[in-house]
This record gives sequence, structure tokens and C-alpha cells, in this order.
Amino acid sequence: EGGAELPVFASIEERSIETREGPWCQALGSDPKGYVVVQRRLDIGGEFHCASRMYLPATRFGRLLRLSRKRLADTNLKAVLAQEFAAPTLHSDGLAFLRPVQAPDAALIDVAAGTTVLQVHITGRSVGRVPITFQVMSVPPTRFALKLDFNPPGGG
Repeated sequence: EGGAELPVFASIEERSIETREGPWCQALGSDPKGYVVVQRRLDIGGEFHCASRMYLPATRFGRLLRLSRKRLADTNLKAVLAQEFAAPTLHSDGLAFLRPVQAPDAALIDVAAGTTVLQVHITGRSVGRVPITFQVMSVPPTRFALKLDFNPPGGG
């Protein structure tokens, strides 16, 4: 709304392998090793919290599970993918939904399970427009506007 953007601080809540089917499968394609899931809590300038789950093909990005928590905290995961995996995010697009939040994300964003939140699905693509990430971000009701900028850092 014309004011300064609030700073974003990320904390890693959990990293795991997901083998179940979900929208990440359609976005990323099949991976016999499953998908690395990096779940983070995003502190938005001390005003509110968002939940983020990023899915990545485990065959290519399984080493994310072994990187130190410190390496992944308060950093742009896209920068880590570019530096550690030679996988720059060159394009992203997303869809937004109004959905009831599930209990795990509700706890991260300090709302009751079932509260209607803005759920944003973002697919990140690398060289040759190959999809490398699928992010599900849950944003609670807030008085703040959400700036949706899908251009990667340094992108055009």
C-alpha cells in the first residue's frame, strides 16, 4: 500500500522426504526417490507469520536434507539451489486459492485449523524452463497487502 516492504525472516521447521502424491507431482513430474520437503516458518517483519513448504525432486536435490540448518536459515532458498546445485530459478509462476488451513500450517501461522487463508502455489523453473521447485505458502488474514513478485533475484 505504498509503504516500506516488511523484512522476511525464515526459520527451518522440518526437512523430510515426501512419497505421497500431491500437486507437486503434477508440477515437478515423477521422481522415484520422492520429493524433498523443506518446511519453513516465515516471520514477516514481526507482524505475522506465513507457512512455506517447498517440494523438490529428491533425485536431484536429496542433499538438501544433509545441508546444515544454519545454511538454510534466513536465506533465499533459490540462492542455495543456484550455489549448491547449479540450479538457478529463472522463472516462476503461481496460483492463489482461498482455502481452509490444515492443522500443521495453522500452528505455524498462529491461527485456528480451518481458518480461511490465502494459499499460493508457486512453481520455480530453471534452465530450459524445467520445473525444479513447487512451493505451497499459506498466508493468514492480515491487514497487510501481499506483494506477489515472481521474478527471481537479479532476474529481468
